[in-house]
Amino acid sequence: MKNNKFLIIINSLGKGGAERIASEFSFFLEEQGYDVIFLFTDIASISYKIPSTAKTVSLPFSKYVKTFLFPIIICIQAVYVRLYFGKHKNVISFLHRANLVNGLSSLFSGRKVIISERSIFSKSYKGSKQHLMKGILSLLFIRVTKIIAVSQVVKKELISSFNVKPSKIKVIHNPINTNDFNFEENKKEFYAIDKGINFCTVGRLISSKRIELVITLFYKILQFSPKSKLHILGDGDNVSILKKLAEDLNIKEQVVFYGNVSDVPLILKKCDIFLFTSLYESFGNVALEATSSGLPVIYSSNLDSVKEIYLNTNSLSFSIDENIDDNEVKSIIKFIELLEYESFKQERTKLLQRHRGEEIFKEYLNEYKK
Repeated sequence: MKNNKFLIIINSLGKGGAERIASEFSFFLEEQGYDVIFLFTDIASISYKIPSTAKTVSLPFSKYVKTFLFPIIICIQAVYVRLYFGKHKNVISFLHRANLVNGLSSLFSGRKVIISERSIFSKSYKGSKQHLMKGILSLLFIRVTKIIAVSQVVKKELISSFNVKPSKIKVIHNPINTNDFNFEENKKEFYAIDKGINFCTVGRLISSKRIELVITLFYKILQFSPKSKLHILGDGDNVSILKKLAEDLNIKEQVVFYGNVSDVPLILKKCDIFLFTSLYESFGNVALEATSSGLPVIYSSNLDSVKEIYLNTNSLSFSIDENIDDNEVKSIIKFIELLEYESFKQERTKLLQRHRGEEIFKEYLNEYKK
């Protein structure tokens, strides 16, 4: 291999979905014989593991990149990358600021510009910042060779909002780490309605995650399964509002708030059904993690990216209308009652095979070989 350096440009390696993917991709690259170099646009925060051989570089003025000076700093960082890493042809970036550095640093060079687009842009920015970022990103998308979109939902928005040519976009779903999210395959069936079911949800307790809808749905399910419990993992600005809702519905004892926990996989394995009613999701990692942990997923029908995950499956998920009337609740109960463990297990195995890290990252690497 002539030039075996592989640059990963990213804001940081703090907590986050893109950061996790970048971390896992770096280990795959190491196995393929590449030397990985992380270039951080922001202050270097590292929460995820990286290969012992990997190098990390903080780009200039990283501590000011989140200020109003960020357009200027992005340009300075791009020049730095061009000067010191310009000879390297294998470069991928994650998240908007890093993507901009990637694109700008490629000017007057022959290298491909491959970026990873993981957000629903219209939900990520508001007001004047949305107009500014849309203008800057529109220029970037003209320069890119390939955009790796995390879902068809993201691809559609790239086309509708930025007029990106479909041929420039490759949809590659996120991988799932089955070593962390797994389950014991020794149980023979799901819990019965009359014995009580452990429902759960995971996410930041903010308005866009609509945890209040999860609590309301659980309240209605209790009419059919009064011994059930709801486990809520996560923290956020709305925690007091949500606790007050549970109290007002007189189900405070059946709703458990965990806050931020370090061992989400362990708690998931102790639950039975995952509830997911977010306002929007560019992909839906937590749903896939729940399935990997052995939980069927009940999700609101507005989540097109989640439908994408469970396409052509029957036992893994159930889509519900957001209004959640009595008939909707009865259909949920029927879905749970008809769940067959063996069917779930078989469908789960096929789904996770498609989302194995090795298979996903082979697709990433193929974009550089074309």
